[in-house]
Amino acid sequence: MTSHYHNASPKIFSLNTLSKQIKIASLSLLACGALVSTTAIAQTEEQGKPAYKTSVKKTVTFDISAQLLDSALVEFTRQSRAQVVLAEGASATGLTSVAVVGDLSPQQALEALLDGSGLVVQQATSGDFVVSVKGSKKLQLGMEEIVVQGLYVVNDRLDTATGLGLTLQETPQSVSIMTFQRIEDQDLRTLTDVINNAAGVSAKASDSSRDRYSARGFDIDSYQLDGVPIAWSPGYSAGETQTSTAIFERVEIVRGATGLLTGAGNPSASINLVRKHADSKEFAGAVSVETSRWNNHGVTVDLGSGLNDSGSVRGRVVANYEQGDSYVDYLGDKTSVFYAVIDADLTENTLLRVGASYQKNDPEGTQWGGLPTLYADGTRADWDRSKTTAPKWSSWASENESVFVNLVHEFDNGWQATLNLNHDKNTADLKLLYSVSYTHMTNPTKRIDETKVIAKQSKKQET
Repeated sequence: MTSHYHNASPKIFSLNTLSKQIKIASLSLLACGALVSTTAIAQTEEQGKPAYKTSVKKTVTFDISAQLLDSALVEFTRQSRAQVVLAEGASATGLTSVAVVGDLSPQQALEALLDGSGLVVQQATSGDFVVSVKGSKKLQLGMEEIVVQGLYVVNDRLDTATGLGLTLQETPQSVSIMTFQRIEDQDLRTLTDVINNAAGVSAKASDSSRDRYSARGFDIDSYQLDGVPIAWSPGYSAGETQTSTAIFERVEIVRGATGLLTGAGNPSASINLVRKHADSKEFAGAVSVETSRWNNHGVTVDLGSGLNDSGSVRGRVVANYEQGDSYVDYLGDKTSVFYAVIDADLTENTLLRVGASYQKNDPEGTQWGGLPTLYADGTRADWDRSKTTAPKWSSWASENESVFVNLVHEFDNGWQATLNLNHDKNTADLKLLYSVSYTHMTNPTKRIDETKVIAKQSKKQET
């Protein structure tokens, strides 16, 4: 949310609705000097009203001449930087005020201006002044509470960088949080989409099924699930970079070295995927259906509820299915995701989480490598953007399975003990065609054409 402010001359604004309910005297944003001394209100000969003398703290130097009351209120707002609200039935039209000169608190100055007008002033808890008719029903001065919540930030304590449960302000590293709301607003469907939209990190496509992530000039080789380091190798992908965001509450990215938690590795960044958890005692959920060009369709269901009367045991289920084609010839994909978790409050201070997730990527027309950028004569190639080196039968299918158990206990002295168990299994089933043409290392005039076919190859990564 962005607010825009501008300076303007102070005025009394009147909202003349049918009932003439309220008139507002706005404050000026001009600076005034705050002094502590004895004050005096000058008495004018033509008006014959008494002068005021008092001694207060936290005063403002006023110099308001005798004039019409509505004009005097405008001058008061300019000099005091306070806001004046005229309640229902209160009017300054046609009334005059005394001159107010000297060092007074804003309330004392306003009371002096209103002396003899039949109006009285009360100060609201917000610091604003409400002017009403003397003897009218006492105003309710409690201002309406307005709560502004930023949905692209989190107030949670994070373990990604140090493991110490620090806030973002306390964390001595650069951290970016991609919240669920931002992921939803920007329609970021995969981990690669998140990286492409996060600050300070980038993704580079190797082909249609693999991406490499980097930060600060180094490849990112540190990944976590709920703060637990995992062994991923996205460059030799078993579907890791195509991980769906449907099951995650947020993605935390800590830039710089994170060896305290992740051990040896590049000083680039660490990516922590924070799963959704069952935090609703009442039935709640959302269903979304999407469709777009290139025959892309998808549906997502996210449901959660308490599983007993007290809500101490809660469950949540997320399911997602997407399929579609692409502007690239033959290229298409089908993705199925399922996730379930149970949160149980064993005691007031002990929480147990048990869950599992499954994702299957089933693409067709998968590319392996890319088209050459130059022809044999050195001129730049001009390919249509739909052109591909892949046959229709090629595929880089993958499956990701994960089972986890988290046990968290909060001690009375503020300490926390956490036990995390994760079992992840990533497999890939490859049917690929690779074709490349390159120059001979010792004979630049000689070019070598190479075609490599992987009819069927499986790879498995388990942690």
